[in-house]
Amino acid sequence: MFFALRTPLPAAKELPKRMLVAKWGRNEAPSKGITFYVNETTARELPRNQQLCGFDCPALDFEHNTLPGTEAYKAEKEPRNIAATGTFEVVPGEGLYFSPARWTPEGEKSVLGGHHPDLSPALKFNDRGEVILAHSVALCRNGSVPDLQVFSVEGDLALRVAALSTHLLSNSAMNYKDLLCSILGLSVSATDAEIATASKTFAEKITAATKAGESMTALSAELKAANEKIVALAGRLDAAERADITALAVRDGKVIPASADKLDLTQFKALVADLPANQVPLEKRTPEGMKAFSASGVVTSAARESDEAVRRQLGISESDWKK
Repeated sequence: MFFALRTPLPAAKELPKRMLVAKWGRNEAPSKGITFYVNETTARELPRNQQLCGFDCPALDFEHNTLPGTEAYKAEKEPRNIAATGTFEVVPGEGLYFSPARWTPEGEKSVLGGHHPDLSPALKFNDRGEVILAHSVALCRNGSVPDLQVFSVEGDLALRVAALSTHLLSNSAMNYKDLLCSILGLSVSATDAEIATASKTFAEKITAATKAGESMTALSAELKAANEKIVALAGRLDAAERADITALAVRDGKVIPASADKLDLTQFKALVADLPANQVPLEKRTPEGMKAFSASGVVTSAARESDEAVRRQLGISESDWKK
């Protein structure tokens, strides 16, 4: 619902550039029994709602002749005469202003001639009496306007207002200051200074957490590299231990099957431990892995056979063995 309120318009010798239509804070219209407020809610909600409703170029009209439902509206046909078009502006600490941008000849004549000495804004309030939308401002002779103005169901304007009402009902419960205080861990009664300080602290924590994440990434890379070195070292130790086990098996005359190479170290140890000893003649074993040459420097047939058996057991290539 829109309320049409009477505000005196001082006599003017020139066209006003800005008109105060409602003061900051509490406003009363005793003859109408209406109390309303222009406050932080108005400053936050009114500009957005003006845009949502398409009221970006509201009118300064005559006796509310552009406000559906009024007697002046019903008495005229389009195109209706208006005094000017302009914009609404909320100035914290001062109030709600209407600033004319383009005057019509009828508007200039009325204002400069003193034919309409009063102002009457058509305002929409929320359930707390806070102004959240301004439809227009009327030039009036004596403020003779209905106490309560309701949009008719005629035309596109009514549809836009109905859509806005739905939007306000669905969003009016959202209090962004309370939401911010909740995120920051503050009381809803926190001052702007307390919110600013808490926001700075919150931002610093986010920055610190980001840096910590970067440090953890670098540490993870270092640990990965160290782990790769450990795995490589473990592989070399595994190979060395396998070689020692194989050498002892050869010394004891054990025959290790080729399939043992596919076993892990624990399984390899268990297999070799269970192999029967003395399967290779003593003369064909190489003591302590040493090569046996004759005094003449010529390798005997038996020595060659023994060397070949040891080489196969140790998995050493013939070229490496001859070195």
